[in-house]
Amino acid sequence: MQDLIAGFAEKKIVQMGFDDRGHFRFGPYEFTQTVFHELIRYVWQGGYPRWKDGIRPAYVTAMADQTAKTNNQFFAGVFP
Repeated sequence: MQDLIAGFAEKKIVQMGFDDRGHFRFGPYEFTQTVFHELIRYVWQGGYPRWKDGIRPAYVTAMADQTAKTNNQFFAGVFP
């Protein structure tokens, strides 16, 4: 994935985490739990126009696996 992205972007450290209101922050962006869940589901579905032939890349499957295994309550209910 990094090789693919390298032609379009530069590597940069981005701060991310949860604030005292329970919102997720990613650099300058802030998401409520509901919107963050929608974003994760959008990636899972393949955005638009969806994943080619309905096949998800391994990194998306790994993301979903980690999301399902985490004890972090912010991710609870992401995949109903």
